[in-house]
Amino acid sequence: QSGRCHPSSWHQRDADREENVVLGYATGYGVEHVEAFVRSLRSVYAGAVALFVHDDPVLLAFLAAHEVEAVVVPTAEVWTPQPVVARFSAYERYMAARPGLRHVLMTDVRDVVFQADPFTPAPTGLEVFVEYEAGRLADHAFQVKHLRALAGEGLAERLDDQPCICAGTIVGPAGVKGELPVFMFF
Repeated sequence: QSGRCHPSSWHQRDADREENVVLGYATGYGVEHVEAFVRSLRSVYAGAVALFVHDDPVLLAFLAAHEVEAVVVPTAEVWTPQPVVARFSAYERYMAARPGLRHVLMTDVRDVVFQADPFTPAPTGLEVFVEYEAGRLADHAFQVKHLRALAGEGLAERLDDQPCICAGTIVGPAGVKGELPVFMFF
């Protein structure tokens, strides 16, 4: 039982207190896509959680029942960036509005299950993970396509022999939040 929290132990957070937050981008997902993420996280962590979602009443009710903040992302009628890219600007806006944040985990949602508090031990710096240990960025057509579109061919060529960083799991002190979008693409 040690280290686990249960719904009865969830508490109203003091908005002025520094806190950790788990952020996930789940636009286009239904309850069936986020349920394992939410239930497993809530079995080990009682802190702040925010999922960026579309306006789905069933999903919003599920998130509210599990004390997960739903940040509704409007469905665009014009071109929008691919969610892998769009989430970082959404995360940046979210964090900028909450100066008391201590640590942030930005994570995928659909394929993530928690086994322990994601902030134990607390990160001491920005922690990122290599997507494919034996590969290089040039081996990842999906990522290179977005890098070229956002930063140009020259930068993509200069980085092609570097490791490919996984955008799906990034954790660190909230103080580096302004560096995250830049870090992800440069």
